[in-house]
Amino acid sequence: MSHVLGTLGRIADVEHERLEDVLATITETSSRTLGIARVNVWLYDENRSRIECIEAYDQTTNRHERGAILVAEQYPSYFAALDRLRSVTAIDVGSDPRTKELLESYLVPLRIGSMLDVPILRSGRVIGVVCHEHVGPPRTFPSWERAFAGSIGDLVGMALETERRIAAEQERTRLVERLAQAHRLQSLGF
Repeated sequence: MSHVLGTLGRIADVEHERLEDVLATITETSSRTLGIARVNVWLYDENRSRIECIEAYDQTTNRHERGAILVAEQYPSYFAALDRLRSVTAIDVGSDPRTKELLESYLVPLRIGSMLDVPILRSGRVIGVVCHEHVGPPRTFPSWERAFAGSIGDLVGMALETERRIAAEQERTRLVERLAQAHRLQSLGF
């Protein structure tokens, strides 16, 4: 497991790769390592009223998608669990009070039987979730799988933070260049 995480840490270099490619690698690797059919990355909106899927990998079809949205007011138990727990481990999504409200609209159509969801944190605050979704009958998640999934959440958080830092640095560089250009024009009398 540590070998896989070490390799992912080197691959997840947002400074040299597109974030979409990094997240695709992370979700594919997590899916293979845990034997999970679906691994998704969801982020909260600014109001924390919904989460949007920015990366969804389905091992059975080997496809990546994005764009699905879950609204907090439709799934209050699930959203409350995401905010207060380190992870949401639902062995049987149909009977777990945190996930059963997702049954008809999300879990049943995708044949998801169990979920292992871990938060994505920024400065100690949950900004999203990495969902590991088992297709088929309920299954348990041993401690090593829960620990690995938690590390995946942390790795996604680091990749997102690196991308945010790079974007801020690029914006700062653009502003400095504009200011220098304005000073040059001013010195020329324009």
